[in-house]
Amino acid sequence: MRCWIWVALLVQPTLLIIGCKLARLMVEDEQNNQLLRQTFYIFSKKNTKFTVTCSALAEEGDKFAPIFEASMKTFRFETP
Repeated sequence: MRCWIWVALLVQPTLLIIGCKLARLMVEDEQNNQLLRQTFYIFSKKNTKFTVTCSALAEEGDKFAPIFEASMKTFRFETP
């Protein structure tokens, strides 16, 4: 079984959500004999936390990474 973990705090202005902290955790591990890449985006604002998980086969991870990043840029905290 192989497992790789990368942790990075995102400080790129294009990925920061205004008024919210963002962290990214990337994990690659073997599941059902296939290497899977999962990227967890953790959004935090005051006492509220959200985790969004994006998954792809590791070999296709670089292809889907820009799509995942673009999707995260649309994330907004809203008050009801």
